[in-house]
Amino acid sequence: MGKEFVVSVPHQLSEEEALSRIKSLVADLKSQYGSQVGNVTERWNGNKCDFSLKLKMFKLSGTILVNTSSAQIRGSMPPGTGRFEGKAKSLIEDRAKKLLS
Repeated sequence: MGKEFVVSVPHQLSEEEALSRIKSLVADLKSQYGSQVGNVTERWNGNKCDFSLKLKMFKLSGTILVNTSSAQIRGSMPPGTGRFEGKAKSLIEDRAKKLLS
C-alpha cells in the first residue's frame, strides 16, 4: 500500500469555474515539468476525477473532487518515496491554490 496524502484547497469561485480551472492542474504540471511528468491519465465524471501520472520515477494516483467551496485532492504514492512525497504534495497544493485564487 502506498503513502496517502490529502490536499484541500478552499475557493470562493462558482463550482463550474473551480472545476474548469482545476481540470488544468495535471496539464499545468506536465507543461511546467516536461519530461519529469509522464504516463498521464485523467477520467472525469462530473466534478470527480480519477487520475494517475508518473512524477520523476514515482507513480502518483488518486482522485480530485471539486465542490462549491473547495477542491480536494487525495492521492497515494508507492512506499519508500520518503521526502519526495512531501515535495509532491506541496507542489500539487501550491499549483491548486494558484489555480483557484
